[in-house]
Amino acid sequence: MDQTCDGSQFMTPFVIGATTLLGGLAVLELISRGQIRSIDNSSDIYLALLGAYAGAGELKRWFSKEQVDCKEDPWLERARKGGMFVTFWLVLYAAALLWRVADSGVPMPHELKAITLRTIGVFFVTYSSRRLHRARRSDSGIQEPDNEAVVLAALGRSPSGLSRRQITEQLPEIPPRTLARVLGKLSASRQISRDGHPNSPDATFRIVTAN
Repeated sequence: MDQTCDGSQFMTPFVIGATTLLGGLAVLELISRGQIRSIDNSSDIYLALLGAYAGAGELKRWFSKEQVDCKEDPWLERARKGGMFVTFWLVLYAAALLWRVADSGVPMPHELKAITLRTIGVFFVTYSSRRLHRARRSDSGIQEPDNEAVVLAALGRSPSGLSRRQITEQLPEIPPRTLARVLGKLSASRQISRDGHPNSPDATFRIVTAN
């Protein structure tokens, strides 16, 4: 499937923009000691954006009869899993908390705690849904794609080897992170050999032949 297989990419700029805006307001409130602060509460709107962003892919997985793997830019794929958003709010909340320990006159930004808790909640639910969906597919006997066999077959058709870039072009259905994991596992088990840096798109992989 292509990069538009669900709505999460459409929501990405809105979520990043809202995170930047609300994070910036929280920092301003801290630095100005409460003199500069929004009189409105936006945590509910932010929660709705996060819910739509994180939930789009999960709904696609639950209602699709086929395996869903969105081919994404690696950065967007990491963002979609929520770690960067959770980390951002936790770091900001911890910084505010420590500053208040050192100086009790510094106010806690009025929406910071609520936004941090809701961000953690949204992505925890998403993570749990993903794990439950995988267990459900396994229990129902639905087989996941054998990516290792697919990669080995592609390399078998090219005795001189293929670069990571070429493998990606030939197997667009395998997401970049999954491909990296498969290549690492095959290399560790000595089924394939690698020439070049493991993270380089020009690293060449070939099947190890028995002497």
